[in-house]
Amino acid sequence: MQIKYAAPIFYAVLGLMALTTIAHIVMDPPETWLDLMEALIFIGAAIMLLAMAMFVFRPHIKVANESLSMMRLLKSVATAANESTSIHEGIQTALDQICDYTGWQVGHAFIYSEEKQALISTGVWHVKDAQIFHSFKEHSESVTLKAGNSFVGEVYADSTPMWILDVAHSSVYTRKETACAVGLKAAFAFPIFVGRKAVAVMEFYSTDSHIPDETLLGVMANIGKQLGQTIERAQFQERAKLLETVIRSANDGIVITKANLDDPGPEIIYVNEAFSRITGYTSDEVIGKSPRFLQGEQTNVSTLASIRQALREGSAFRGELLNYDKDGSPYWLDIGIVPVKDAAGRVTHFAAIERDITERKSSEAELQKTMKQLKRANLKAEAAALDLQESLAKAEAANKAKSDFLANMSHELRTPMNGVLGMAHLLADTTLNAEQKEFVSTINGSGENLLMLLNDILDFSKIEAGALLLENTAFDFIDLLQKAGNLMRQQAEKKGVDLMVEYDAGVPSYLWGDSGRLCQIIMNLIGNAIKFTQHGHVRVKASLQERESQSRIYISVEDTGMGIAPEMLSEIFEKFTQADVSVTRKYGGTGLGLAITKQLVHLMEGEIGVESAQGKGSTFWFFIPCHPALASNLCSPLEERYMRCQAVENRMPIGQAQVLLVDDYHVNQVFAEKLLRKF
Repeated sequence: MQIKYAAPIFYAVLGLMALTTIAHIVMDPPETWLDLMEALIFIGAAIMLLAMAMFVFRPHIKVANESLSMMRLLKSVATAANESTSIHEGIQTALDQICDYTGWQVGHAFIYSEEKQALISTGVWHVKDAQIFHSFKEHSESVTLKAGNSFVGEVYADSTPMWILDVAHSSVYTRKETACAVGLKAAFAFPIFVGRKAVAVMEFYSTDSHIPDETLLGVMANIGKQLGQTIERAQFQERAKLLETVIRSANDGIVITKANLDDPGPEIIYVNEAFSRITGYTSDEVIGKSPRFLQGEQTNVSTLASIRQALREGSAFRGELLNYDKDGSPYWLDIGIVPVKDAAGRVTHFAAIERDITERKSSEAELQKTMKQLKRANLKAEAAALDLQESLAKAEAANKAKSDFLANMSHELRTPMNGVLGMAHLLADTTLNAEQKEFVSTINGSGENLLMLLNDILDFSKIEAGALLLENTAFDFIDLLQKAGNLMRQQAEKKGVDLMVEYDAGVPSYLWGDSGRLCQIIMNLIGNAIKFTQHGHVRVKASLQERESQSRIYISVEDTGMGIAPEMLSEIFEKFTQADVSVTRKYGGTGLGLAITKQLVHLMEGEIGVESAQGKGSTFWFFIPCHPALASNLCSPLEERYMRCQAVENRMPIGQAQVLLVDDYHVNQVFAEKLLRKF
């Protein structure tokens, strides 16, 4: 017999013996003093035995009482956990009852967060004095504890209860400072399980030191399992509620039926709101019926047979089905049906998800009709494309012929133009009166302008044909900039316009590139600026820029001229385009200059642009990659001197010179002969 039952029985026997003896004395008094003494001795012996038994069995009685109290605690927590409606309510009840049982002042719970991969405070506490333990609560609610790196973390990681005699001397306790500050010493914690997985940890604190109580920890482990059921039930209810909300508010119709493939067919037990929107039937009107009542004459029989076959085999079905709504109107469904099985693998229900695709089917029919129309139109388009391709080939041939014509024409025109200019120069060297000199000067000026136009046409033709190649030689950039300004300065001074050429100190003196084409770009922009500026200045400025780990030369030409209308800024670099029709009449030009300039800048891998305000002036800018060169890359002074010396040594008297000059144009022959005779 167990101790907890033996002790009470033994006490009862001794007590009964003593009471029986006393009753015998009262009812049958002893006749002699000797009999009375024997009775008293017997009663005394019984009392002594009773006292000794109480002394021997007292610890066992205490243990038995404590075990009984723990069992009551376990039962009480389990009952409260089963009756609680939320996780927090179950935890709060357990904290309160455990603290009341142990007399410990603080109880708290951490729960594992999958999102943070750590233990975080539930915010549920039992504290004897909220003011004293406020700082400890505040700190505990702000921390996140990783599994295994703290007191609570180790309890979670090992899934076993733990007892700390004094937190101040514990190597695994991480909240010592705030715990000691409020006088907390002993601590114990135990995990809460869902199945075999720990999901939370409950911790308890006392202001006194307590020797570890393994029995208490064992009971706490059982409480952890009971609370786990509460958490699991609450999580299940939360998931079920969430699932119900999703199903109820889903855009697709959802139907759940009992599994019955024989007549009258599956019985509907649930439909959501979307089903009612699609069919026009309320849930009350369809519950208990078979979904077959929604089918009609046009419902595809083979589709229905496929559905029944799939469901009999316990497999899912996916397809399209024609049904009829409450008003008798047909509607198309994209339907998926899956069997629901019990633990034994038997099909108990069917769940169907239905999407209304009536509009899509209608659109598909329209699409088929449209596709036929497009096919016919496509045949016509292919024929038109062939015609367009032929027209494009003809246009490209015509464009090439035009470019060839312009190139040939500019070559052919330059030949007689050189003759005209040559003869005009010769005529200017003869004895002429003032009027004749004016005529000759006009001929020279007009001829030079015409030659510039011919050169522009030739350059543009080469660019369009992809035949313009850039040189890549070292040149003196500063010298080129200054020479370009000097060449254009006389033209500016005639109009009373100041021409300024500036460059920053950081600009390289020498560059690699095509100096001739760069000079052409700069002079073209300066010439345009001077042409359209009546007073004020033209400023040319060069600087070095660093953009996206690349150096570039930035050159701007600013003027105080007439400016450009905003609507013309996007077209100013197009060929044969000028800011105003009156410009051609007043200033001349064909509109090729800026187009050629833009193409040259792009060939140099640069960009060009303009900023302008009408009546205030314009600023044309461009930049090209900067490829610095060294002075040693140019011809050295020694090489130039050597070449000059060679020329001097090889020089002969002009009277002894013989020259063979060949030209197929008679005027050029005459000009060359006259020019040579001057020597």
